[in-house]
Amino acid sequence: MLRLRSKAVRWALALGAGACLTIGLLGWRWVYVTWQLRVARAQLEMGSTLKVQSALKVLNAAQSVERPERPELLFQMGRALRRSGDLDTAFAYLRRAQLAGWPPREVDEQTRLAMIQRGRFEDEAHPLSELLARDVADVNAYELYEAMAKGYLHSYRFDDALRCLSFWIDWRPRDVDPRLWRAGIWEFMCYCYGDNEEYRQILEFDPDNLEARLAVARILMESLNQVSEAQQELERCLKLSPDNVGALLGLAECERRLSDPVAAEARLRALFQRSLTPEELASAQLQLGQVLLERRELDEARELLTKVVEADPLNGTAHYTLGLVYASEGRQEEATRQFERSRSLEEQFNRLIDIQTELLTHPEQVNLRWEAGKILMDQGMHRDGAAWMATALMYEPDHQKTHESLAEYYETVRPDRQLAAHHREKARLAGAQNRSP
Repeated sequence: MLRLRSKAVRWALALGAGACLTIGLLGWRWVYVTWQLRVARAQLEMGSTLKVQSALKVLNAAQSVERPERPELLFQMGRALRRSGDLDTAFAYLRRAQLAGWPPREVDEQTRLAMIQRGRFEDEAHPLSELLARDVADVNAYELYEAMAKGYLHSYRFDDALRCLSFWIDWRPRDVDPRLWRAGIWEFMCYCYGDNEEYRQILEFDPDNLEARLAVARILMESLNQVSEAQQELERCLKLSPDNVGALLGLAECERRLSDPVAAEARLRALFQRSLTPEELASAQLQLGQVLLERRELDEARELLTKVVEADPLNGTAHYTLGLVYASEGRQEEATRQFERSRSLEEQFNRLIDIQTELLTHPEQVNLRWEAGKILMDQGMHRDGAAWMATALMYEPDHQKTHESLAEYYETVRPDRQLAAHHREKARLAGAQNRSP
């Protein structure tokens, strides 16, 4: 009897311990996820893009242990994904959050911000200044500025984007993201003095901002031809990030242009031993090809430059340099072909800049928007070209040339029978309307 009682006691203790362990594990999960949600909320409310990525990591960690998932976890995942630009996944999380019981008003706010971020502005009746002057909390105002700026940039409405970014900077002068985006617009428009000033203002209050410092070095070298000053900036970049490939490539170019080809070649060949992105590899091959051309080592120069133009057919500098190699070898026909391709790419690029400049003051010019898209499609950048053309339809939904081009795009490049038929029918109706007296 004593033995039976002892056995029963042991079973009872084991069951009790198991129950405590289960309760403890469940309690630990609840505490862990609660803490991770608090951290993620704080990071999202800090505003910057880098903090959004950090918040996503925290939320993914919380999601891996929380089953079933809390409504707030689903909501914050949707919010972070929206701000990171993954809008389709964000919509899915926001729907799940609402179904799980999160307040519909907050889900609706995030959904509306996502639509704005895609460039769909339903509230166009209200001017930008009125929208941004509404009495909202700082966190919500930040997200509204951010979504509107991204939406204007997504739809290539650079005039509205610049106004929005200026409002944002006036409100919070030390925010980095709006200054980086505004500088990016100026740089795209080849207004080097505007973007250089913007990047330097960032460095005044954030001297260790690597992106801004790399941009200053790029402008000094490419736009202002101040190579020695660019070299100094790039050396500071390497102190901040010793393995930064962009800084190493920039220093190699400085060395080449400052008549130190031996140092440039050594730096570039060392880079080939590392894992590089396709863009980084093409840049290193182009620069080494230029060094070898100057040293008359034509065989290896030709081999490298041929790889670059095969990988990046839109690289006008590579085409031109390869043309110089062919000319040095007396192969005039091949040289002429490369020179003509380089000149054509340069003309198209300059035309895009002219279009952008015109659209800054006349954004409603739909023919210019269609032309920009056509240039990009002709260069093989079909997706970007289609996105440009879609902005023409925001201003003139029945623009015939745009519908014709998009119909061809969905028939041949990105097959979608439904969208192709839609644009064909729109083009037919627009043509009939244009022909009617």
